[in-house]
Amino acid sequence: MKNLYLLLLFGFLSLQAQTDPSGATLLTDKQVQMLFPYETLKEIGVTFPIRKVYAFKDRLGKQYLIISENNTNPDKATSIKAFNVLLKEETPPQVLWTITDAINDTEKAMWFYTRYISLTDLNNDGYVDPIVLYGTESQYGELYEENRLKFIIYYLGKKTAIRHQNSSLDDGRHTQIDRSYYKLPLALKKKIRSIVATLEERGHALFNTETIKELEK
Repeated sequence: MKNLYLLLLFGFLSLQAQTDPSGATLLTDKQVQMLFPYETLKEIGVTFPIRKVYAFKDRLGKQYLIISENNTNPDKATSIKAFNVLLKEETPPQVLWTITDAINDTEKAMWFYTRYISLTDLNNDGYVDPIVLYGTESQYGELYEENRLKFIIYYLGKKTAIRHQNSSLDDGRHTQIDRSYYKLPLALKKKIRSIVATLEERGHALFNTETIKELEK
């Protein structure tokens, strides 16, 4: 009976869910409540208000990316958590990885850059290659002028991070690239460089020429 319920539920969700630029399926609030009742969220470890839930599937099975933000003030999250959850019949939800961060003393808000999230199989190996971005709002300057920005990339379960400090001044900008970035497949690097270019076009970040050259290696 439980197997039948899950099959019917997954079928309903696939019919009702919305497509999203991330390449995954964006669940509605009602779908999130059906699939992740309070006890399930408690088991996963979700304590912050949920902003979005994405559904995607690869060789591992049906997975969900739960995006949550601690909005202590209206529209001003001070800390964030994301959960990559694998759901299978007759087994508890399995958390494959999490993202956790919070603002520092010079910042006043933090949130996920959901428009830049990518949840597709970029190199056609049968596994989704998640790319998740989030950033901060500094107490100084304009909204995207002195903020921090972070890329989190998962390739075959291994994490790679790119940490960027934005600034209106050349010598105030600096980027830290994990060494594992240089071992990523070319398709993933191209996607990251494309996101960087879009961030700059939209005025959401500014990277030094040296950083752009590093990302091309």
